[in-house]
Amino acid sequence: MRWRGRRTANKRDQGGLARAAMVWIHVAAAAVWIGASVCVLIVAAILPPGGAEREAFAARGLPVVARMNLGAAALVFVAGLVRFVELGAPIKYRFSATFLWVLGAKIVLFTAMALCAVLSYAAHSGTIAEKARREAEAFASVGILARAAQLAGFVTVGGGLAAALGLWLAGST
Repeated sequence: MRWRGRRTANKRDQGGLARAAMVWIHVAAAAVWIGASVCVLIVAAILPPGGAEREAFAARGLPVVARMNLGAAALVFVAGLVRFVELGAPIKYRFSATFLWVLGAKIVLFTAMALCAVLSYAAHSGTIAEKARREAEAFASVGILARAAQLAGFVTVGGGLAAALGLWLAGST
């Protein structure tokens, strides 16, 4: 008899730990995604057009950043979905209208940011990157980094807005 109560308390503690872990996975993945985008913006601003360092970063660094951002986006999506189920199941998904509007805005931002991540990845995948290198290495690397910087700028701004909305959602639950 005395063990039953103890197991129940431990299960409750584990549930709270799992919920907290999911929130932190969501936040950490979003921070990696936004942070990588900020780094691309900084590199694009610092490296001179047509320079060897810029070409090297466009050829070797951007594909790594693009793959990392896709992974972070997947984690953000999965953790957000799990969190939505955790919050909604106990109340039978009867959220307030304001909560749903804010959540909808976050979903729109996430979709646009994920599209930027996919476009960035596609710009650096084998076929497109090889074609760009064949046409003109210097011009292509400048163009690819400039496009990556534009996409990263949108992800940075969108991520900041999504984070602010996320803070509001966290405070309203």
